[in-house]
Amino acid sequence: ALKHRLIFNPQAVVTHSPRDRMGSIFKWFVRRGRARGLALRHNGAGCEWMVTAMTSQSLRVLFVAAVAVMFGLPVLPVLAMLAVVYFLAVLARAWWSLKYYPSAVTFLLVPIVKFVMDVGMDAGIIASLAEEKGRD
Repeated sequence: ALKHRLIFNPQAVVTHSPRDRMGSIFKWFVRRGRARGLALRHNGAGCEWMVTAMTSQSLRVLFVAAVAVMFGLPVLPVLAMLAVVYFLAVLARAWWSLKYYPSAVTFLLVPIVKFVMDVGMDAGIIASLAEEKGRD
């Protein structure tokens, strides 16, 4: 039995104010991450930390840094190369949207905004899971 009724309205229009600062984007994704952490906690069947570890961009960067240290590679150059690859990969995925951006500078900000979003999401998920774990 459902507790709540869901109504779908295809004519509904949702508007929001665009976020024009990296800090507001970060906070927005921390909130989204907290919600995702709660959903993982509720539906994760006990493996929410594993799911987070496997999907977290931030933890992937730490993993690459750890592997670099294990193999005696200089960490900063390895992370710099990873940043270049990440930047180019995000631009490649967003290439279709180039016609919608008013300037190349705006388009080039996409990977930076995506990185801020990823870190915010990870911070929110981890904070939410740690909070919930402390309550158990």
